[in-house]
Amino acid sequence: MIKLLLALSLITVLAGCGDNTPSSGTGIGGGGFPPCYDINHTRVLVRTTKSTEGGPAFSTLTNTGSPIILFNEQFMEQIAHSNAMVMFVYEHECGHHALGHIQGAKTQSGMDQQSHFKQELEADCYSAKQLKTMGYNSSSITDIIDDVYPWPKDPEHPSGKVRSRHVAACFKAAGE
Repeated sequence: MIKLLLALSLITVLAGCGDNTPSSGTGIGGGGFPPCYDINHTRVLVRTTKSTEGGPAFSTLTNTGSPIILFNEQFMEQIAHSNAMVMFVYEHECGHHALGHIQGAKTQSGMDQQSHFKQELEADCYSAKQLKTMGYNSSSITDIIDDVYPWPKDPEHPSGKVRSRHVAACFKAAGE
């Protein structure tokens, strides 16, 4: 029941912050996500999708070239264990935009595994640093990574164990 309420809250939050207006508060309980800007300081749109592509969320560009984060409603319903989980995923995807990973999205299909892994870890670290400033601690995030990403690496993502250790190091570097 709690998972269902969290998932419904996520969908409500996303519906409210999917436009290009600033949101107040953070996460499920706060009425929206903090604003996200890409490397060119363009506001990133947030939408939900029923697509099964990209896991819980993915960052891309719209047909007109606008930066966007797409949350998979069905997958998020399954993994929206907590506000920390939703915020980690959101800030990770925001990190892809802020760090310029999406600008070369059209050329990423030819990217090697090491480059994909590097970008994923950079986005994880971006997320950790953002969450640290919001008052989250490393264990609230690494426990989630261990729970949600327990599988071995895939062609584009390091294993959950590698990601969890990396996020803990990023929190430490951010002053934890």
